[in-house]
Amino acid sequence: MTRARILLADGHQMQLDALATLLGREFDICGMVRDGSQLLKMTANLRPDIVVAEISLPNVDGIDAARIIRKELSSVKIVFLTMYADLPLVEEAFRSGASGYVLKAGRVEELVKAIQCVAGGGTYVTPLLGDVISALITVNPEQKGRHEMRI
Repeated sequence: MTRARILLADGHQMQLDALATLLGREFDICGMVRDGSQLLKMTANLRPDIVVAEISLPNVDGIDAARIIRKELSSVKIVFLTMYADLPLVEEAFRSGASGYVLKAGRVEELVKAIQCVAGGGTYVTPLLGDVISALITVNPEQKGRHEMRI
């Protein structure tokens, strides 16, 4: 089985280094960037399978970058790894083209699970957001483990 190629984007180098070390056990880390404009450039150059990005990136925020990436490279999936748990931001993230949303308050195993879900064509929303999110998600019984967002 081919390992998914991941591009990491976070404004903090220590966060990037830790993520690369932890995720490198399961996935191929093809690059790391610290701002949104670098994210756009590196996504176009590297064409990763999945981008794992913080929402609040310098220069171009993660949500705006996601819109551009999904428009120009529709095959690239986006998982947001963020500290923001407010519903309007979650909705905006999925409207921008995200396939996953994970809180930094969670465990690394959850991020791995989210990436695997998204790599398989599904949608992932952290359980840490609880019942608020469940009202927005419809499970498709025909596709076990896959979800559709009603936004």
